[in-house]
Amino acid sequence: MNEDIKIEILKLLSKPETSWNWYKIDRALSARGLGGKCNVAEVANSLAKEGLLTADVHNNPAMPTYSITVNGRRLLANYEGRTLRSAGFLRR
Repeated sequence: MNEDIKIEILKLLSKPETSWNWYKIDRALSARGLGGKCNVAEVANSLAKEGLLTADVHNNPAMPTYSITVNGRRLLANYEGRTLRSAGFLRR
């Protein structure tokens, strides 16, 4: 799985949006120029299996809604901290 796509999905879900399903995630990635690079449903389900997202199927297993977990937020914060340090904005 492309690490950039994974991080972008975590970033999207870290923002206070109502319900994120794979279709909304796919549209948001397309708007950021990242559309068509992966199967978003597979990536989101993979992130859920890793404990970084939760998937709530409600009454439609084909269109679960996803939300970021504490572990997902932690991974995203670590990633963003490394990015800021490498750009020289934070001390090591």
